Amino acid sequence: LVDGMGQARFFHTVVDGAPVLVKTREGRPVLVAPSPTNTSGRGVTVRHQAALMDLYDPDRARGPLSVRRGAGAPVSLNWTAVGRDVVQRLQAAGSKAVLLTAPASSPALGAAFMGLAARTGLRDVIWSPLEVDAAVVAWKRALGHGRVGRPRLDRADLVLGLGAEFLDRPEDGLEADFARRRAPEPPAGASSAEGGMNRFVQLEGRLTLTGANADRRIRVRDSHLARVGAALAHELIVVRAVGPLAADASVQQALAPFAIDAVAGRTGLDASVLKGLADELAAAAGKALVVAGGSAGAASSGPAIELATLMLNVTLGAFDAGLIDETSALEPYSGGGAALAALADEMRGGQVEVLIVAGVNPVYDAPASLAFAEAMAKVPFVVSLNDRLDETSRLADILAPVSHPFESWSDASLSKDLVGIQQPV
Repeated sequence: LVDGMGQARFFHTVVDGAPVLVKTREGRPVLVAPSPTNTSGRGVTVRHQAALMDLYDPDRARGPLSVRRGAGAPVSLNWTAVGRDVVQRLQAAGSKAVLLTAPASSPALGAAFMGLAARTGLRDVIWSPLEVDAAVVAWKRALGHGRVGRPRLDRADLVLGLGAEFLDRPEDGLEADFARRRAPEPPAGASSAEGGMNRFVQLEGRLTLTGANADRRIRVRDSHLARVGAALAHELIVVRAVGPLAADASVQQALAPFAIDAVAGRTGLDASVLKGLADELAAAAGKALVVAGGSAGAASSGPAIELATLMLNVTLGAFDAGLIDETSALEPYSGGGAALAALADEMRGGQVEVLIVAGVNPVYDAPASLAFAEAMAKVPFVVSLNDRLDETSRLADILAPVSHPFESWSDASLSKDLVGIQQPV
């Protein structure tokens, strides 16, 4: 450090599942930027850059505290005493001990959880206030698994967006792929699969950054996107008999109510516009890709939009042509609201003797109907591993704050065959 006084140093690490490059001066991180060597497709967002604010936040706990469920001011403890007490209680509780965590992408952390379970009987319950993505629901329903593939925008000659927002959501990491095919002339060194400029057509309601970059933008209410997608599938599969689904009687029956003329009448769109889109898709089969997601996918019609997207991609041969990369997809997390509700019921019934909370704040963000704070009061011993006295930690017995990602070693699964290393900076 002395030799580099006044000079910036850079560290490759991982924050929240994304590879980043951290710039430091005099041992203090000052900037979080995308890693130039990142090949995972994970993008860097303001949330990753805000990790600096967490690091320097004065509200972070500086050591373990005896909180005593909010009875009086917190009192400092030492780590040795906390570790001894928690281990003894875990061993005594056995299978009545529960670890409540956020979804984790770290293989090392997962192995540690399994080791704890094997030694003490501890159970791991996963909770996130964000529900499982609509694409995961659709893929499970249609394909039997939730490993959502990555659309390869750089390989498609025609891209159709059903409310897609890949430029509005940098965490998807698709901007570079999209930009690679938006130059009129192919870049130097481009492969034969990367031709010249592709065509992007966007169907959406409100104007998004993604839609503003489309070659053609067609206004469609978010609530109508699923019907419009099904109408395009009806035209290609039922009317024109394109793709492998044309021979499936159940698909034909499901699409029967979605003829283009009928859908155009209900949505206010011109039928000739939809038929023109179908013409473009049919002509570009094998080189056409349909993408969805964004705010429309977060609505109740999200799974239906994703199902229509899947159906169109299968029909157009996008999977066979390698326009959807399934090799790097990870398994989605399990748990969610149902798992947390079951845990709350167990706590009320006296079936949980030790609760360890790590990286989640259910007293704040769990559904009010669960009355999680009241259920947690029934647990004899509660430990929070959160980094501050948040709403859940204030109702715990002990706060044992974990280190910040910039202060600790860990790892993260970036894709099926790629792992990133988290290091102290």
